[in-house]
Amino acid sequence: MSDDDMKPTSPDELADDAALTQALNGAVFPLSCRQLVWLARENDAPAPLLSRLSALASGSFDSLASVRTALEPQVRGAERAVDTLPSSPSHR
Repeated sequence: MSDDDMKPTSPDELADDAALTQALNGAVFPLSCRQLVWLARENDAPAPLLSRLSALASGSFDSLASVRTALEPQVRGAERAVDTLPSSPSHR
C-alpha cells in the first residue's frame, strides 16, 4: 500500500490528517506510542488527538503513515458507534 492510498479524502479526514501532521511535526521515526504522545503535547495537539494517540497499542511506529494506519480502526469504530445510536423518537 502506497502513501497515496493512505491520503484522506473527506473534509473531516483532511482536518484530522492536518492535525496529526502538525502534532507530529519534527518527528524522527521510529517512535514509541509514549514518544508520539509527548511530541504531540509539545506541538499543542488537540485533546481528542492526544487521547487517540494515547490509546494506540505499544510498539514502534516507523512513519507518519504507520501512525495513520494505527489510528484508522479508532476512527472507523467511532463512526460505527455513531451509526448505531438509536434515533430520537419523533414527536407527534
